[in-house]
Parts: sequence; C-alpha cells; structure tokens
Amino acid sequence: MKVLLAVHYNLNNGDKAVFEATLSLLKKKYGDELELTVSSFEPIKTETSDFKVVSWGFYATNQLQRRLLKLAAKTKSFFVFKHISKIIAKRSYLKAVKEADIVYISGGHHLTDLLGDDVFYSLVANIFMGHLYRKPMVFLPQTMGDLKNPNKLKIKLLSFIISNAKSVAYRDNSSYEFLEKLGLLNENCKQIPDVVYSLPKQQPCNIDKKSIGVALYGNYSGTDGKKKIEWYSDELAKTITILAKEGYLFHFIPMEVKGTNADDRWIARRIIERVDKTLKNNLSIVEPQSNSIFEIIRLFGENEFIFAYKTHSVVFSMIQNKPLVAIAYHKKAINFMSKASLDDYAMMDKDASCEKLLEVFNNLKVNYNDVVNKEKQYIEQAKTEIYSFLEFVNNDYSKKI
Repeated sequence: MKVLLAVHYNLNNGDKAVFEATLSLLKKKYGDELELTVSSFEPIKTETSDFKVVSWGFYATNQLQRRLLKLAAKTKSFFVFKHISKIIAKRSYLKAVKEADIVYISGGHHLTDLLGDDVFYSLVANIFMGHLYRKPMVFLPQTMGDLKNPNKLKIKLLSFIISNAKSVAYRDNSSYEFLEKLGLLNENCKQIPDVVYSLPKQQPCNIDKKSIGVALYGNYSGTDGKKKIEWYSDELAKTITILAKEGYLFHFIPMEVKGTNADDRWIARRIIERVDKTLKNNLSIVEPQSNSIFEIIRLFGENEFIFAYKTHSVVFSMIQNKPLVAIAYHKKAINFMSKASLDDYAMMDKDASCEKLLEVFNNLKVNYNDVVNKEKQYIEQAKTEIYSFLEFVNNDYSKKI
C-alpha cells in the first residue's frame, strides 16, 4: 500500500507529536504492506531510513505558484493547473502524489488564513494535487478555519477540497461551525479527537512536588500579537510571583523547535525577568535531553500541575494525567478541555489575568483527583474513536484502490 502523508509541518513539538502518532497508527493499520512517503516542510529534518521523504510541492514564498492557483480557481480551470504544476511544482512531490494509492492530509491546523494568505494558498495547492490526480484523500483530525479575510476564491477552493475528499476528520467544535457556516458539511465529515491522544504515557524520571510546568505560545503575528504577548506574559509573571512565594517551582517546557521564528524561550526569559529577583531560583527553562517528542511529553510528567498556553500542551498534560489550566490562543484548546469535561479549568488568553489564573488554579488543587480521573477516562475514549476512524478508512477504501 503506497501511502502519501501530505503537508507535514515539522518545526514545532505539537506537529512532531502529530507525526509520531500518525506514523504509529499507519504502521498499525497497514503493517508490512505500508510503503510510506512523507511530504515535509523541511525534508532534511525529517529524513529517516523508515520511509521516503519529499518536500512540499508548493511553498508560500513562491509567487508564481500562488498566482497560477488563484487564476485556475477563478476560471475553474483546475485541470489546466494540473498540467501547469508539472513545471512549477517540486517534481519529487508530484511523483509521490502520482504513485500513491491513498493520500492522508496530516493533522494540525491547515485550512485557515490566520497565518496569512500566502500560507493558506500554498497549503491548498499541496492538498489540491491529490484531488487533481484523482487520489482517495483522507483528512486526519485537524482544525479548519477560520478565515480572517474571506473571499469567494478561498471558499471555492475549500469547497473543492472538502467535497471531493473521501473522508474529513475535524477535531473540534469550531471546525464544525466553520464547515457548517460555509455549507461544506457532508456525510464524509466526522469529528474525531486529535491523533496525539493515541501516544503512550511516558515514565518521568522524577516528579517535583509543588511544581508547575509552563508551555507557552509565541506565534502571534502583527502589532496586536505583540500586545497579546506583553499582556499575557505580564499577567503570568504576577501569578508566578505569588505562587513562587508559596513555594512552587516553575519549569518552562519549550513547545517550538529551537532556532525557529516562533521559538518560545524568549517569552520564558521575558517572564523570568519580571519575577521578583529573590524568587529566581524557583524558575527554570527546561532543555530537553533529546529531540524526541517523547522526551517533551515526559517533561510534562515531571510536574504536579501544568499551565498550558499551547494547544498540544493540553494533550501532553492529559496523556501524562497532569491537572492543567488551559489558556487558549484559539478556541480549539477550549474544546479539547470540554471534551474531557474540564471546561472549568480553561479560558481564552484574553481572559488570563492574574486574578483569573489564581482562581482557576486554586479550584484545580481542590479537585486534583477528580481532574486526573477525567483525563484518564477521556484518553481511553479518544483512543477508541481514533482507532475506529482509521479502521473505517481501511475497510472503506482498501478494496477500491
């Protein structure tokens, strides 16, 4: 079975976890028959002897690719774009698409323009090619939407992609609302938990009592984004100061790959600078011992509580059965908490004042055991739903390919 895993983004720990989980699930389903090719944003950082690696076919920096895709969509000349792509797209990617028996679209948060129109159109173009070569397309659980700058062209492209997919798994209520608003929901669309929930719990080396792991988000864009970071980091610094005086230790766990534009360590340093100097020994930035995503997940297990600002840090906390306060930059994290009946411990980032954080954290301490039990129950439920979805994909399409 020749499988192409398309639009894998490998520059943050959330997406690395999505990949590890997906790889494990595909191996489990296809066994020795699996011939996997991965289309990676940075192929050099993904290379392995276990599977083939190719680059994305289209990148946001290529203006010619974007303009031709827009022209094809406006004139409905999609199959003309297919022939043009033979000249403008990466040949290794096109070869992988043509040879694939089935194409899986990697989980994550792809079909949105929140990171800019250029990123949106490049992602659409990569997904587009699977449809143009008439391959069965399966969207692994992901967030879809929203559109910050909606227009007829974007909606037309999304409609083509979703309506022609064999199966579309979205992972949160905000995606359901987005698809419903655009009239794109159909019988092939299902809400399925993020595949990362299927990763195994990791044994911590030790567990620090009265310790709080902190996973930050630093990929806000524009002037408003800078203001958000300044506000939330100041409020978190106030919170840390109060709790550190009570004897709590704080470990900042990196969620972005070191050296990338979104590396969150600079925000951690900014927060540490704003905490009373007499408490600095209570704060540290944890450097993982390896690049393994399982090492990152293990670090979550070495804390008693977690403050989770990044979406997959919510999932890592649940995997390790650690009570958490979820501070969401996007409402998908709120929905992740809601699915586990943990709504009381989640808030949007704009609401994460020092007063609110302390209120929620104090409730979390009181209900520690109840929260742990709810996390354990939801992890098992999520695994069952993920396995059932993948089994459905196999049973429904294997004979047709």
